[in-house]
Amino acid sequence: MSTISSELKDRLKGLYAITDENLIADEFFSEAIEAALLGGARIIQYRDKSGDLQKRLQQASMLRKLCTQYDATCIINDDIGLARAVNADGVHLGKDDTALANARQEPVSYTHLRAHET
Repeated sequence: MSTISSELKDRLKGLYAITDENLIADEFFSEAIEAALLGGARIIQYRDKSGDLQKRLQQASMLRKLCTQYDATCIINDDIGLARAVNADGVHLGKDDTALANARQEPVSYTHLRAHET
């Protein structure tokens, strides 16, 4: 098992916010993300289970831009391809998602697993 660098540990500290397509109206997405960042969020996980690929790419791109602007960490939920497309800092994988061994082959900075799965 590899050790986590102190730089990565520092990036994973702070308020962790998760988006929800049922709670954030599409037209207010960027404003909601910026408000979370201004409110102290240091990590934002993009979670959208809809099948609307265009919407997901647009919103994930906006999240990446805002996270870069506010020096926050951008995580994409369950979608390595989307994480790669927007150059996310990482991808969150659950127990029913792509196997960790396969995820490590992908060009994403790091992989985040739910605590109960490690």
